[in-house]
Amino acid sequence: MPSANISASERTTLLYSLTSGSAPLRPDGRGARSPRPFTVSTGVLPQCAGSARLIFPSPPRVEIVAAVRPSIVMEGETRLVLSATVPPPNSLSVGGGAVRDVRRARSDASSRLSRLLSDLLLSGVDDSCLSIGGRHAWRLSIDVSVLSTGGGNWASCADAASAAVWAALGSTSLPRTFSGGD
Repeated sequence: MPSANISASERTTLLYSLTSGSAPLRPDGRGARSPRPFTVSTGVLPQCAGSARLIFPSPPRVEIVAAVRPSIVMEGETRLVLSATVPPPNSLSVGGGAVRDVRRARSDASSRLSRLLSDLLLSGVDDSCLSIGGRHAWRLSIDVSVLSTGGGNWASCADAASAAVWAALGSTSLPRTFSGGD
């Protein structure tokens, strides 16, 4: 069984909450089956076809914005493209290669989150509804910006990022198009 690196106080709190006579509690006081409260606002970026901002207000605070930008491409080209940007780690130290290491860590985290979201969200999507006539199609570029991880790492906000993407896609409105002859 893999072990997690947690402090002695976290371990004590977790063990107590799981073994006490009452229902297990998480460190933030929620029950084991209680979801974190969150808010979703759509249409937050008027220059995009669809957008959403998701916030988990309780500690750790997580804030994510997802935006959908459409473009027209030839039929057969990739129709759904997703990219993510993660903020740099909270503990920045200046010196030697620290700035390079932070940039590398941010780039690695951004590409990992992009791959994870693409695999989870885009692999099962039926994109046939994006066809325009027989020669063209809509390409939806989905940009995810993690504004705050609440001190956690990029993986701790993957569920929030996926919810923000779905909310942004749900609020997307594409213009009516007509495909003329050749």
